[in-house]
Amino acid sequence: MGQHKFNPIALAAKEGKLSPKPMGMSAAKLRGLVMAEIARVTEADRLMAAARGESLPDSPMLQPPRKIRTWEELDGLVSMDGRYKIKVDLAGGNGQIVPTFPVEDKDYWNHVEYLSTHTFYEKTHQMYTGILQKFGFNVELMSWG
Repeated sequence: MGQHKFNPIALAAKEGKLSPKPMGMSAAKLRGLVMAEIARVTEADRLMAAARGESLPDSPMLQPPRKIRTWEELDGLVSMDGRYKIKVDLAGGNGQIVPTFPVEDKDYWNHVEYLSTHTFYEKTHQMYTGILQKFGFNVELMSWG
């Protein structure tokens, strides 16, 4: 029981003098925060340009998302930075986001995302839109109802 009585960190924690340990942030959470900030800034840029009566710049990030209604429209799309592309199995009604660069086996599933047969369904199309945007695709999936 008294193994910590000589540990200065344990004593400081017991007396309440030690601040709580900061929570770590996963890479996925950090990536999500960065993408949200980019979206916020680009939306502000878009609104400011519209208020000034300017046309939108050619940057794909500042263009409105492309509306996608079918697997055929999704097939073969490449992300804005060219790092990912979409392969669709038209017969199976599903697809995958795959990297266009070599990936080590241990990191493979960090760079691949499965797009299920439910991708365009009413309850899941927004979730899959977010996944596609996380990988750098400027698209918005339209619900099949």
